[in-house]
Amino acid sequence: MMSGLVVGSMLFANTLASVVSAPTIVIPVDTLKNKAKQLAVAQKLSDAVSGKISTSTWSINKIESGNDLAKGIEFSNPFPNPANQQTGINFQLPSPNSEARVMLRNLLGSVVKEIRVTGAENRFFINTSDLNNGLYFYSVMFENRVLFTKKLIVKH
Repeated sequence: MMSGLVVGSMLFANTLASVVSAPTIVIPVDTLKNKAKQLAVAQKLSDAVSGKISTSTWSINKIESGNDLAKGIEFSNPFPNPANQQTGINFQLPSPNSEARVMLRNLLGSVVKEIRVTGAENRFFINTSDLNNGLYFYSVMFENRVLFTKKLIVKH
C-alpha cells in the first residue's frame, strides 16, 4: 500500500512538471565569468579558514584589463582568524609613498572600520574587541579600486 502512494505521488509530480514550465533566464557571459572567479576566491578563503590559521600570502601580479595597478601588492591572510581582540595583517605596497585603504564591512555591507596603510609600513592590526561575533569582509582599495576582498571571523 505504501508503494502505491509513492507511485501515485510520482505520477502527480510528473504531471505537474509537464504543466508548469520554468521561465527562460539569459545571463551574460561576463557575469558568469565574474561569478566563477568569486567562487574560486571563496573556495580559497574557505580552505584557509578550515585550516584554522594560514600564513600563506595572496599576491596580485596582474589585472585582466592589462593595467599594472596591482603589481607588487601583497596582503597576508589575517592572523589569528577567528579573531578575539585583534587580528594582524602583513602587507607590501609598491612604494613607501603608496597608500591603500582597508574597509571592514559587516554582512549587511555597512562599513564598520576603515584603516589607511602606507607603503612605509609592513603590518597593521584591526581591533576586533568592539565588534560583535560573526563574519566580516575586508576589502583592500588602492587608487580608488577594490583589488580584492577577504573574510574575517570574529569570535569572543
